[in-house]
Parts: sequence; structure tokens; C-alpha cells
Amino acid sequence: MAPRTRSNRSESPARPKLLASGQVFNTRGFPALPDELYLEIVSNFPEIPVPTPYRRVHSKVFHDRHLTLFALSQTCRSLRRVFLRYLWQRIEVYDGMDTGEGPLPPPTINYGRFPTRFNTTNKKHARELVRQLEIVTVRDPSLAEHVNILNVVVVSHSVGTVLPELARCMALFPNLHTVQLCVLLESSYRVRNTFTGYNYPQIRHLCISSEASIILPLVLKCDRLPPT
Repeated sequence: MAPRTRSNRSESPARPKLLASGQVFNTRGFPALPDELYLEIVSNFPEIPVPTPYRRVHSKVFHDRHLTLFALSQTCRSLRRVFLRYLWQRIEVYDGMDTGEGPLPPPTINYGRFPTRFNTTNKKHARELVRQLEIVTVRDPSLAEHVNILNVVVVSHSVGTVLPELARCMALFPNLHTVQLCVLLESSYRVRNTFTGYNYPQIRHLCISSEASIILPLVLKCDRLPPT
């Protein structure tokens, strides 16, 4: 007897065999286009320029790029193979970014006042950064090789664990060539030695905010940076 699907319909016995073989189901239409055409389509989605002096990005078209690529990667197995690598070319966490918890509000530096309100605001930034790093290093490590650009805001919430995790993951991205870091902390004492023990010979472009002086040793870890 043929197996039943979730909608209680009989499933063709040939379908499980195709799934096991790894063959592509969709061989016509949009899922069957050559990779060169997919690249041309993706190149028409505007990207946030890096470096940029602005933490908050107001243009909706930048937000739409990530959401559109994610939607395309969930359409079918054929398109998932193609668009996941474009989706994870960039790891980005910035003010106003749309997430599963809503838009990210501007992060704040506490200095001891209103700790609950500030911690709630900064927690969303930290969660989103950890979520993205986990996807490309734990859930699907094969995605790590596609990461080219990292553009993130690091906030004070759980910085003692989040920043070391970022430093570790950066070493796992062999094709990471451009990094922009904005670091907003009340105190840098706990994270001064975060990048000790790591080298990033693959990074060619590095932009750090004035507040990120605590991670200046990172510059010494990037062998391919052009002289200034």
C-alpha cells in the first residue's frame, strides 16, 4: 500500500526513490534556469554598501533583498540549492533590520541607567547575530564557505559570549573578505583579548567604528589588509 501524505493522499512510490537519489524534481521553468541567470537576477537586488557610516538603514529595498532570497530558497529543493548560497553571502545585523522579532531598534549604551529597558533593546541585536552565526556554522556548516561580507553591530548584551563566538566564527569563513564592525559597549575590560589566538588571512577590507578601539588588535590579524 502506498504511503499517505499529511493531507491523507496516497504518495507515489516513485517519489521516495527520487528523494533518496538526490535528483532534481523541477526540470522546467524558473527552477531549471542555468546558474548564470540566477546570478544575474540576484545582482539586481541592491546591497548595503560596505563600508557605510550609518548604523541604521532606512531604505526598504535593502531589507527586501534578504527576505526575497530567503523566500526563494524555501520554494523548492532546486531553488534552495541555488539561493541559499546567495542568501548567506552576507551576515548583517543593523538598526532597523527586519527579523523574526520585528525591526531591530537602535541599540543603546546603558551606563547604569534604566538597565531593564536597555537590556531588552540590546538583546534583540545579540540574538539575531548569534542566530545567523549558528545557521552557517552549526546547523549547516557547508554554508560557511559562502560568507563573503560581515556587517554587524555588537552590543553590550552577553558580549562576553557573543563577541568571542563572532571571533571564532570569522576564522571559519574561508572566503570572508570584507568586515565592518560597530561595537557599542559600556566597558571594554571583559573583551580586550577576544581576538587573541585567531588569524584572518582571508580578510582584505576592514572597517571598524571609533568605539571599536578595543578590537584594534584585529587589524594585526588580517594579513591581506592593504597598507594605510
